[in-house]
Amino acid sequence: DVESGGGDGGMLSNIFGMMKHIQTPGIRWDLKPERTKIKFRKRLFPLGLTRLTVGADFDPMAGEWSVKTSWKDTVIGGHLNIHGTELAMTKDFRMDDRNALSLKAAFDWHTKKSLIGFTLKPVMGLNARTGSDRPGFSFRKRVPLNEMLQVEFDSLIEIPEATYTTSSSSGFCLGIGDFKCDLRELNLVVEL
Repeated sequence: DVESGGGDGGMLSNIFGMMKHIQTPGIRWDLKPERTKIKFRKRLFPLGLTRLTVGADFDPMAGEWSVKTSWKDTVIGGHLNIHGTELAMTKDFRMDDRNALSLKAAFDWHTKKSLIGFTLKPVMGLNARTGSDRPGFSFRKRVPLNEMLQVEFDSLIEIPEATYTTSSSSGFCLGIGDFKCDLRELNLVVEL
């Protein structure tokens, strides 16, 4: 019986009527990156088993250059990095399908101090954000434009609190706050 709401037409009408009283989180976009860099990278394959990446980053806003190096060993899978006066070797060991144990050994030749340490970290394409009052995920993605140029995005997505609340206006809310998409960094990567 469609007229009394017992048929399919009445049920759809009731569902659409109920949907009008549901408040859902919105989406806020913040597309003004805090940093923009031009990154120059050259990959070399010495010894056939290792990958040496040498590069320089230019920050046009600050007018500063920085040098980046990374040496990845495919035999043991570690990374050898130089940051300032520190030489560091890192190696990640998969604990399970979600976590990794990261070991680091470093030496600062300026202060003559050494460091050996470890951290547990999630292994995901999206990394859960910590140290904030709102949950979220950060991710970094490169989009190739051609063989030598890539655009790199460093973004953050904040997630609203998942909450079911009711109000006196005969409606209810499915979340407190909005989804926030924040573009933190936008870079141009040039592969030499």
